[in-house]
Amino acid sequence: MDQSGIRPVTALASRRLPSLLWRVLVAVALLISLAPNPTSAESGDACELVSAHPSGLLLRCGSLLKSLVLSFEDIRRLRRHDPQGVFHFVCPIDEMCDGQPRISGWMIDHTKWRRGERSDAAIFELLRQPPIILRGAAQPVDTASDPLKSTCGVYELELAGLRGHGVCYDFGESQSTTIVAVVSNDEIGFVLLFNQRDVELTALREKVDMLLPRFKLERATGDAYLMRWMVP
Repeated sequence: MDQSGIRPVTALASRRLPSLLWRVLVAVALLISLAPNPTSAESGDACELVSAHPSGLLLRCGSLLKSLVLSFEDIRRLRRHDPQGVFHFVCPIDEMCDGQPRISGWMIDHTKWRRGERSDAAIFELLRQPPIILRGAAQPVDTASDPLKSTCGVYELELAGLRGHGVCYDFGESQSTTIVAVVSNDEIGFVLLFNQRDVELTALREKVDMLLPRFKLERATGDAYLMRWMVP
């Protein structure tokens, strides 16, 4: 996220910890602050949370293990997680994604979100909340900041088979534009930010519309494939 955009998100993106320490932080945060949100499995069994990282989770539904992971189909980008519960689809070489927006996001409390309204104010309020896997973390947006007003209203969109809504923030003085997408179903939910400098809002929306179909919600069930969650 550009420093001229939502600045606290930039701070989240810039800090990294070694992989092992990150796993420890997530495990501790989950044990302390993340209460599972049961959902219904196809078999009718209630599901409980086993493990999670910023872009996905592992559920136990009776005797079945099920994983849900958000991915992005673009060989130029790699998925990265940071200790604040934010994921990023980054280009290791900046020139590979020249002219393309930065992409980052985090998991939200989909149950709470689906119970509320889908207004401009509700989406900005969601940005004030920390990623769900780190409920005790700092808020992505300063809670004391004045609510931002979407310059494109609220519009419907779909990402990875998840329906949702988008808003636009145009920071004229800093020449930075951000589109925020909030998507969810009855199992999982995400907020994603697409940010780029020196681009008009219309052009950024066109780029985001082309990127949305590349997101996939990977699903897997069983034991052998999901053992990767259990390995440090």
